[in-house]
Amino acid sequence: MGNVIEIDTKEFENLRRVELGMELTRPLKQLNTHCEFKSKYEEWCNIKDGLPEDADIKVLEAKARKKEYRQRPEVKAKMKVYIKKYNQRSEVIAMKKEYRQRLEVKAKRKEYFNKYYKANREKILEGKKLKRKLQKKNEKLL
Repeated sequence: MGNVIEIDTKEFENLRRVELGMELTRPLKQLNTHCEFKSKYEEWCNIKDGLPEDADIKVLEAKARKKEYRQRPEVKAKMKVYIKKYNQRSEVIAMKKEYRQRLEVKAKRKEYFNKYYKANREKILEGKKLKRKLQKKNEKLL
């Protein structure tokens, strides 16, 4: 019980009881009407569940619902169509082109390219050879 909540008044003796697993002096429903008790109780629950102290349960639940919603196949398909249309807009194309023309971006891409290809040159060549072989087999089958 390393995460002990400091309680100064008798009013919050129930928090100590909750922490120790003892029976409460009043029903939890009645105690939750007191805002300060409720906030301290939620803080204790977050500590117990391993969440950060400032975590808001409602926000976490909303994020979980949002993530679940975005995982649905129909929503994924809709977003894919939207993103494709968005990326085809002339202003977006111009913005991306302008970004790629920046010197710092060019330098970063060149650095990554050199680093990646020097380290993985053999794997890349093997992959290209394998791809060519598969294409030849597919051509023979057709």
